[in-house]
Amino acid sequence: MHDDLFAAFAARNEALERVDANADQVWKKVAADAVLHVARMRQTFTADDVWAHLATNANCTTHEPSALGAVFNSLRRQQKIRWTGNFTISCRASRHAAPMRIWTAGGNNVV
Repeated sequence: MHDDLFAAFAARNEALERVDANADQVWKKVAADAVLHVARMRQTFTADDVWAHLATNANCTTHEPSALGAVFNSLRRQQKIRWTGNFTISCRASRHAAPMRIWTAGGNNVV
């Protein structure tokens, strides 16, 4: 069972790296700015909150929505955001009520 879990994590990490490498650099910058903006405005937030903020920018689209996960991972590694340890259910129809992480600003590192 542990091998299956490690394989699943490895596959997830590989997919996030692939999505990150193929995502448009301008979109990633806009998305990262959106995450940080939402982190400054809310005590806690989810990817749904970031997508709602991005929707206000008509020029901000990506062919691969999972690229936002790579943006979150990058900001987490930079300690600009952190996972609270909690989940909620996505309200976006395309996510089919999937669980999603609840995030918060990572302390003094949010710019």
